[in-house]
Formats: sequence, C-alpha cells, structure tokens
Amino acid sequence: MHIKAQMTKTQEIIDYFNEIGKHVFTLSDVSKLTLKRRNYLSRLLSTNSKIKKIERNKYYLNGANINEVASNIVEPSYVSFMAAFRFYDLTTQIPAKVSVVAIKRHEAIFFENMRIEFKTVNRKRFFGYRKVGNAMIALPEKAILDSLYLREPSFTDVEEALSKGLEEKTIDVRKLMNYAKEMKSAVLINRLGFILEDLGVDASRLNKHKSRVKVLLFGRGTKENRRWNVKYD
Repeated sequence: MHIKAQMTKTQEIIDYFNEIGKHVFTLSDVSKLTLKRRNYLSRLLSTNSKIKKIERNKYYLNGANINEVASNIVEPSYVSFMAAFRFYDLTTQIPAKVSVVAIKRHEAIFFENMRIEFKTVNRKRFFGYRKVGNAMIALPEKAILDSLYLREPSFTDVEEALSKGLEEKTIDVRKLMNYAKEMKSAVLINRLGFILEDLGVDASRLNKHKSRVKVLLFGRGTKENRRWNVKYD
C-alpha cells in the first residue's frame, strides 16, 4: 500500500486517500502507507482539522459519507434496514439512524449527530450486499429480509419499501425468495409470505418452508392469518 516512505505531511495523506476514494481509514492503513510508528502518526493525525476520529485508531475525512463510515467501523459489516431503503429510493423518509449488519458485536456510536447501531447476525446470514465506493450496502432484497428477520423498521415501512421496489422493478421477487430460503429462518419465511401475498404476489413456493408455530408480525397479535401462521394487529 505504501507509495512514499517519507510521507509525513498530513495533507499528503489526505490527498492520497481522497485520490483512491477511501475516506475512512485506520491507523494501521496510515502506518503501512508512511512506514512510520503508530504513536507518532496518532499525534500527527490529531493536528489536522480535516481528519476526524471515529473511535480508537479509526478516522474519517471531512465530507465522508455516513454509509461509508458506518460500514467501516466493524469488519465485515454492511448498511441495511431503513438506511438501505433510503439509498435505493424505496422510501422518502430520512432515517433517524443508520443500522448496520455485522457478525461482531459493537456498541452504538454517534457520527455527526447520527446514531449508528450494529445488529449482529450469524455468519450464515451475512450475505447479500455490495460495495458502493468504499461503503458496503445491502442489496434491496436483503435489506427487506434483514428488516423482516429483525423486525426493524416498522412493518408499514417495510411493506411500503417492498411495494415500491416491486412496482419500480428494483426488487427481484425470485432473488428475494431465494435469499429468504438461504437465511434458514422459518419465521422469516412466514413474515415474507404474508407480506408478499398482502401485496398481491404469489408466494406459494415458500409455503413448504414456513414455520408451523404462530409468528408475531407486529403489535400484540390480535388478528391472525392462518395461511402463514402470522399474528398481527
């Protein structure tokens, strides 16, 4: 990674990361780049107002995209849920927070007054994302499934996002169902089958994978859909 063994000016470091499109970086990244000791670099980076610290040994440049910041705190991880809906224009709402899917636990942090939360999943459910610039974002189908699996955001928000994605053909139903089966969660299958058929989509191919146990979709569960064993309000 290093291109200048004598790179010691912070502006040179900034210019390099801007040139390669990497606006979030670690102290180790800079150490490999400059061949300088971490203690020295930590002091050097703190002297430039264009470089901000996210947390210990992690930094970002002014103007960094929040999705890039959020998906580079824990590795591997990717932005999903409402923030992904907004990225794909599946919602007009501005997310109140950015939720990230990861396989390692991490405490929530604040980035420029925006809360970043981390949702932990089993490694086998960690898939269905892509790199956009230097950010990792869930594919639209996976963002829907993550939301149904972890029940975030509200059912109404998820149904509206899915409806828009189907209408504008930014969500592939076949891929959505295949990803759902790959998640290995019968509860998720019930929720997805219900929401798809509520939107007028035939979800019968999911029927044999559903849970026989009653599944709570949202609310207290005063109503019931027997086909998908879903309870809702």
